[in-house]
Amino acid sequence: MNKRFIIIILFLLLLPIVFADGMLHIYDNDMWVLSPEKQQYSIINIENGTQKMLLSIALPENFTGEKAVWVFPVPSSPENIKLDIVKGFPRLYGKDINSKFSDYKRDVLFSMAGSQINIITVWFLLFQLSNGLFGAM
Repeated sequence: MNKRFIIIILFLLLLPIVFADGMLHIYDNDMWVLSPEKQQYSIINIENGTQKMLLSIALPENFTGEKAVWVFPVPSSPENIKLDIVKGFPRLYGKDINSKFSDYKRDVLFSMAGSQINIITVWFLLFQLSNGLFGAM
């Protein structure tokens, strides 16, 4: 094998793990160490070709360092980036998309079944509306 190839492979194996969404660097005991963040939230808004992002991370529960820096990639040249540090993150409210989709599927199924008149549909509607009691009979 080529020595250069082996050196590159060893170099890549010795590098610390950093993900595309950033990595937390904590300064503790006169050195910087990598640490995964506990949680990460982001709000992204694209308006007139400009992307605005609000990013937030939660520090690990056992955080004892003096300082922390979160490094994340931005696919743009430095002169196109404006960075503001804000305190706090807005509370986000909403519904779980999986449960909303399940409700939607159920509603569509009932409306489709209700438009068909036959013995299978009547039995299905009775079974569903009675919470399965007719199935025990």
